Amino acid sequence: MIAYPIVEQMSFDWMIALFFFLSGTSAGSFLFSMMANYWKKDYKPLATTAAWIAPIVLAIGMFIALIDLGKPSRLWRLYLYLNPTSMLSWGIWFLSIFFLITVAYLWLLKKDENKAKRLGYIGVLFALAAASYTAVLLAQAPARALWHSSMVPPLFVLGGLISGVALVILVSADKTDRALINRLGRGLGWLILLELGLIPIEVLTLLNGGADDVIAAKALLVGEYSFLFWVVEIALGAVIPAAIFLRAKASPRLQSAAAMLVLIGIFMMRYIIVMGGHM
Repeated sequence: MIAYPIVEQMSFDWMIALFFFLSGTSAGSFLFSMMANYWKKDYKPLATTAAWIAPIVLAIGMFIALIDLGKPSRLWRLYLYLNPTSMLSWGIWFLSIFFLITVAYLWLLKKDENKAKRLGYIGVLFALAAASYTAVLLAQAPARALWHSSMVPPLFVLGGLISGVALVILVSADKTDRALINRLGRGLGWLILLELGLIPIEVLTLLNGGADDVIAAKALLVGEYSFLFWVVEIALGAVIPAAIFLRAKASPRLQSAAAMLVLIGIFMMRYIIVMGGHM
């Protein structure tokens, strides 16, 4: 009898996790820019900064994804041949259109705010699609318990908003009115607490699922990814920055450090979900 060794293939790697993180951050910064410009005008001084962040971060993310494809010269095929059943095919179009919207929105902010507002509302839909489609893309893969959790899409959307706002704080902490940054930081702190409330729901859902779900949950809690989960994602990336942001006053340097920790924590959440799903 001949035995053939079976090699496990890694369908996604850390570059894809980084791409997911950057596309979500871009969507979150765009949503914040719209909110600051038209819905919560107390934050209007930060709206243009967020509008700049959105296309720059998305361009970096799309470039990383292009490199990860292995044969970037064939990218044009994805545009010419749309596969209605493939989330990857839809995602290329979503992100490309969203990128063009972020660039046009930024340009219109300086020329015509009414047109920027109308385009921005369309951009909100594409931002939500950009933040959530990555979770749907993961869910298309069969037999991946961690990718099929019902909490992954809302965690990805919320994580994108959190990282987008955190990047705005990181860029603006030393250049903007301290009271405004503190107020935005408190809002971000509450969003982080909401995220911390959703994570136990995800874990409990896995623990009450099938055998593969339980294995995935144990890998997060006590197994291979427990250090990254408890120390990097939860403690350093969420609990500590939330405590800093919810303080009555924090120095710009402390705000910047907290924002950096948040970005690390949100990236780690994406990394754990992407890499842990291969178990």
